Amino acid sequence: MLIKGGWCTPAQVELLTQEAAKHGQPPVIGGYQLVSKLGQGGMGVVYQATQLSMQRAVALKVLAA
Repeated sequence: MLIKGGWCTPAQVELLTQEAAKHGQPPVIGGYQLVSKLGQGGMGVVYQATQLSMQRAVALKVLAA
């Protein structure tokens, strides 16, 4: 959502994720709590996440601009 809305680039989301991890706080993006980075490619970054509203494990792709 941050990237799609034009508020952040994929690199900025990655930096936010890293900073939050340094402080022991799992980052939350659009109702999804990031758990770990699964992979990265030309389209964006894929994270293992928890959907907070349903408390279920999901894969969350953050698309590049």
